Amino acid sequence: MLAAGLIATLAAAMCVVLSPVAASAAAPELVRTLGGPNHAEMYPSGLEVAPDGTLVVADTGNNQVAKYSTNGTQLWRVGSYGTGNGQFWNPRDIAITNDGTIYVDDTRNNRVVMLRPSDGAWLGTFGGPTGNKISFALGISAAGTGASERIYVADSGKNKVRVFDPQPPTSEGTITRDTDQVAEYKLTSGACTFQDVRDADADADGNIYIANYKAHNVVKLAPNGTCIESWATGTQTNNTPYGITVADDPVAANERVYVALGNEDRIEVWSKNGDNLLTSFGGDGPYTTPGTFAELRRVAVAADGDVWGADLWGWRLERWDRTAAGWTYAQSIGAPLPTDTATRVFQEPRGIAFENDGTVNVIDTVHHRMVRMNPATGQIVSICGKRGSNVGQYNWPRGQAVDPATGQIWVANTKQYNIHIINPATCGGAGNGAKFGTFGAQAGQFNWPHDVAIRGSDRIAFIADTNNHRIVAYNVATRAYISAFGTMGSGTGQFKFPTAVDINPANGRLLVADSQNNRIVELSDNGGSGMQVTRTFTGGFNRPMGVAADAAGNIYVADTLNDRVVILSPTGVVLESFAGPGGLNDPEAISIAPNGEIYVADTFNDRIRVFAAYGGGGGGPDTIAPNGTLTVPTPNQTFASPPVQMNGTATDNVGVAAVQVAVKDRTTGLWLRTNGTWGTFQAQNAVLASPNTTSTAWTFSFTPPSGGSGLYAVQVIAKDGAGLVDPTKPWVQFSIT
Repeated sequence: MLAAGLIATLAAAMCVVLSPVAASAAAPELVRTLGGPNHAEMYPSGLEVAPDGTLVVADTGNNQVAKYSTNGTQLWRVGSYGTGNGQFWNPRDIAITNDGTIYVDDTRNNRVVMLRPSDGAWLGTFGGPTGNKISFALGISAAGTGASERIYVADSGKNKVRVFDPQPPTSEGTITRDTDQVAEYKLTSGACTFQDVRDADADADGNIYIANYKAHNVVKLAPNGTCIESWATGTQTNNTPYGITVADDPVAANERVYVALGNEDRIEVWSKNGDNLLTSFGGDGPYTTPGTFAELRRVAVAADGDVWGADLWGWRLERWDRTAAGWTYAQSIGAPLPTDTATRVFQEPRGIAFENDGTVNVIDTVHHRMVRMNPATGQIVSICGKRGSNVGQYNWPRGQAVDPATGQIWVANTKQYNIHIINPATCGGAGNGAKFGTFGAQAGQFNWPHDVAIRGSDRIAFIADTNNHRIVAYNVATRAYISAFGTMGSGTGQFKFPTAVDINPANGRLLVADSQNNRIVELSDNGGSGMQVTRTFTGGFNRPMGVAADAAGNIYVADTLNDRVVILSPTGVVLESFAGPGGLNDPEAISIAPNGEIYVADTFNDRIRVFAAYGGGGGGPDTIAPNGTLTVPTPNQTFASPPVQMNGTATDNVGVAAVQVAVKDRTTGLWLRTNGTWGTFQAQNAVLASPNTTSTAWTFSFTPPSGGSGLYAVQVIAKDGAGLVDPTKPWVQFSIT
């Protein structure tokens, strides 16, 4: 029994149950704030026209729902980020029944929310039958009249269409109603095979029309769910039908099918049997060009036949006026994102990393980019990225890590299920970046990767593959898959939505924020293979989503739903918990700067909070540089033939993180490159016998590439986990005859 807590052995792992103790130093003080909120007026991924002609918008990026008049006046706005009553998490679409009740597809909360039309007051929720809950629904519609009126939900996570009896409540309340699902359909073969359903609606006869995203078509079902037909949409083979609406066209005096094509950014108007594309309008364009879409998501039709489109990343709603001659662009509602400044830049900042020159890099999730800042002043150095699918373009990214050997940044591009590797100077432009990964659970696949950590001593990358409930290891130099560890669960060797990873510089082990198990897990490994749980830290955390460690081995936890940071000693004793002046709002990431300062992503306050280096408990920041030696070659030593087996030692008061070797051709002045050529300066990693210990031997095998003169010199560069570099950098000349 320890005074600081109880330690028990569970299988091969040690579980440390945390107990607060008096700390030997005060909680770190807030020293500065970087950034601040920069929100667009709206991020509309869904909208519907109410019976009175007003517009109701699913404001995904702001986690809100808003109502507008047709002239663009905001009538009300409700909601904030969260999982409770009155809160939303990425609402994606809107349905409105004939009595005006509003139904919100609250996507990440896996539920439908009912709102009162007059003021947006919360009426209740439903999420599907027990044992068969909604999972990541992306579209919702209302169709029918009287007792036959129904709510249609496109359940993308389970690739099915659900049908609910609305039966709306008659007064404000917190009604939870999960018994009103009357049908569900999922076709797995034939012409109507479902492939990632994104939206669904029905005509007056009860036939169901589905935006079948990955099949690039519209599927039409009979009221009983049997296949009637399907037809291709768009002009591109990979077009993506995202939204669908069936509505009366008063000019033609019959129903039409309106399809929102995501990647073509056009609205198509079809006959109900799909044999006649009547027209299309819109097209790709920036927010500055009226009548185009930056990222079209939904289509809605007013009673007079006017058509509205929800332009998610154009931050606007656009209207086409229905006339006898067709549809003509008429109106935009919304405003562009305000210009970025040092104090107005973020919307949901997350992953924080430090480049080799000290620049702090912050993932700005909702804006699909990285913001590079001066860590002392907060001034913006550059902004990298935008919404897209090319290298250096992102879809709700969350985490990142810097490769200390090259300076390249590995970005967890969460919602495109891949990893981007970019050069920050060029933001990953042509020839300067790469990406890998697809959706799935096999080698080379990911499901919502949240974070990356790179261990400099052996250049192994560890990726938090969140929705696969595992940690994946890759070789940084070759980008080759090494291994995966973990399954879904709460036992030893299991995770439940791991969201962050970091390398503990004091011992080289991996720390994992196992968020929904409310614990921090420490893993050992052998070059990315053979990962094993060595310790877990539990007790008092509530959905911890970030973790980091300093050079002394103290562990820092972003205790997200407790709105605080917790500091643990290297043995797991709680040293401090703090939030700073003004508090934190769901902090989801944390990082320790090379100087020991604590950077906290105050995610839903849209800022980075910087706290002074911690000076208590397990010790303050490391200020002592390592020392490297070179044993072979000796000065002016001559070798008869390659390879030259270089070796030496390195020491540090905390732990040697890396030894790098730079070899120069003294005749040409060129340096050995990692690709086996001569060129500009580049240091390469030596092999450490005992990485992250206070004393280690190192080795490096040198075989000169073709074109070498035989006259060479070598420089040795030792580094520790705090980023400190040996100032002596031993230098020796040698030759090969």
